[in-house]
Amino acid sequence: MLVGTVAERLRTLLIKKAGQVQATLHVMEIMPEHVPLFVETLPTCSLARLVGWLKGSTSRVLRAEFGSLRYRVPALGSRRDSIGTVGHVAEQTVRCYLTAQKGR
Repeated sequence: MLVGTVAERLRTLLIKKAGQVQATLHVMEIMPEHVPLFVETLPTCSLARLVGWLKGSTSRVLRAEFGSLRYRVPALGSRRDSIGTVGHVAEQTVRCYLTAQKGR
């Protein structure tokens, strides 16, 4: 469902929202059913809160602008998030992994 114009609009919304919450999107791969991100934010920002802001704001806009999304799925996003920090894994490893997700 995250393809074509929906995917492009989501990309725009994520970049805008990241700027509003002082986060930098280093890698973003929009796939049909999920969106792996590599995000840099302030150390005082809760990762769970950041994900909530990104998912909540984009979901509301997309569902309002693309009526078909309201009827195809009950909600955009799920409670199954995978959040981690770079430290024990090299930054380049994370970038390569996320970029490789597009080909799957």
